[in-house]
Amino acid sequence: MLKNRSENFIREIQPSEEMITLCDYFLEWFHNNNEIHYPGTIGADGHTDPTVKISTDFNLKNTTDPKVLFKYTKYLTQIHRMVDNYLGEVTLPLEGYKLRAGQGGANLQWYKPGEGFFQWHSERSPGSHFNDRWLVFMTYLDTPTEGGGTEFFYQDTVIKAEKGKTVLWPSEYTHAHRGQVCPHDHKHILTGWLYPHK
Repeated sequence: MLKNRSENFIREIQPSEEMITLCDYFLEWFHNNNEIHYPGTIGADGHTDPTVKISTDFNLKNTTDPKVLFKYTKYLTQIHRMVDNYLGEVTLPLEGYKLRAGQGGANLQWYKPGEGFFQWHSERSPGSHFNDRWLVFMTYLDTPTEGGGTEFFYQDTVIKAEKGKTVLWPSEYTHAHRGQVCPHDHKHILTGWLYPHK
């Protein structure tokens, strides 16, 4: 039973030098390889809807570049370390499982000025593989001058976007959220989900 009744289950992990270096690497690589870009999608069926979300994406799990895969592995190692620390603070009914990035990969999303994920949403839904998601991870790849953070509806909380900062939170409807639109700057994030693994 939780002793802290004010617990919101959201964690902000401040940027390390290694994470900032990885952010720089992924940004440069992404913008030097325009052919991999595709419109951002929503839902289990992967459809596009510009009234809900406008972005340009690429999922790192789909790369075949060995150097990018090496950097991606280093990134996930940091994410898994953060998750293990999170689970040391927050008790979840995992029954011997660990939470690890899995089939969802890590999605690099580019939001141009005025673009965004406009609708309140959560990361878990029944009747699809989304139902297996337990936690969300998201790393801001840059620091916008205005906007760019993440709003949580029920927690009445806004997380400020800061290059290299990673945020962890539960996938459930209790953590409905949306991204703040940047009116002038470009915004990039790297985000994915944690699944139970033995």
